[in-house]
Amino acid sequence: MAIRENEFKIFIHKNENNIHLRLTGNFDNSSAQSLCHVLEQNTDGYSAVFIHTANLDEVLPCASDALRSSAAITKYNDGQLIFTGEKARLVAPPGSTVV
Repeated sequence: MAIRENEFKIFIHKNENNIHLRLTGNFDNSSAQSLCHVLEQNTDGYSAVFIHTANLDEVLPCASDALRSSAAITKYNDGQLIFTGEKARLVAPPGSTVV
């Protein structure tokens, strides 16, 4: 399943205990809102949410700020959100795990 927002896409893969969200394209405010929507609608009941950033082309600082202040992010316990990839530190809110 893929959700497309301009050149931004979110590919979703679910397994028994975890959900993986692979982000591609440019991460802007609209992309942050799309990610928040996916988090709100698709992640309940999973032990961990992996957000893979290796395929992001650009991360706009304002988008990261919007994601960090979103209610969709604040519902997770420390370590439940796991960001991976070279852009992970640019996207991940405080309290998230970055690998």
